[in-house]
Amino acid sequence: MIKQLELIMANRYFDRRMRAIFVDRCNAKGIETFKKYLAYRYQDNCYYYSGYAIIGLNNDDYLMRGDICISGDFIWGNGGYSHGWVEFKYKGKEYVFDSMCRWIVPKNEWYEEFKPNVKFRHSKQEIIESFKDKLQILSKNCYKIRSSSIYDYYTVNVYERGKLFMHREKIKKFIAYDEPSD
Repeated sequence: MIKQLELIMANRYFDRRMRAIFVDRCNAKGIETFKKYLAYRYQDNCYYYSGYAIIGLNNDDYLMRGDICISGDFIWGNGGYSHGWVEFKYKGKEYVFDSMCRWIVPKNEWYEEFKPNVKFRHSKQEIIESFKDKLQILSKNCYKIRSSSIYDYYTVNVYERGKLFMHREKIKKFIAYDEPSD
């Protein structure tokens, strides 16, 4: 019972942190909340979901990339599925946000299930630093991200053309720019 309550609280924490994240889908739908965008669960968009989510979390939380095993899958059951996820702490415990999962998952359980081969691990602080010198000032406290210096594992274009709204060096809002798909 206590474990379930802790998991519910971790999910609520994550949801609250995502309130500062929006996605401009560049179409008739306009700007959406991260929660609404996540509800679509677009296939093969894990790099974007995780890349956007890390911006709403703490500086010492991590954006992850690597290969995972998908149990029961004929092709990916033994690994090799390229994937992106986020690892974060809440009240001293480690959790994973993975767009393939409906809820936040305790890190040890997620690792046991997906057996990741981690190839990329950068903190939110490192991600922010990677584009700090590549910001275009749009107005007071509003910046457009031109690029990132992290070119590993499908990360560089995740942030391009996104907008950061800052207050005293803290991100108050992030609007990701999502290209229309063909």
